Amino acid sequence: MARRDLPQALAHELVHVLSDNGDHSEAPDNLMNPQTSPARTRLTEAQCSRLRAMAEPNGLITRRAVAGAPRK
Repeated sequence: MARRDLPQALAHELVHVLSDNGDHSEAPDNLMNPQTSPARTRLTEAQCSRLRAMAEPNGLITRRAVAGAPRK
């Protein structure tokens, strides 16, 4: 990991913690690729769904209401 990759490395590790998952992705632009890079910032919908499913019930994240959208 290069020093310039620190924000991506921290985000990568935070996703591991919040999603309670150690999986990695081989997709070249995916944040969960084992090799961090400033170009790797994307998460799949499945990764986002798992993160929300694990972190919300534990009080680690909360959803913000979007203007004009009905609350769930």
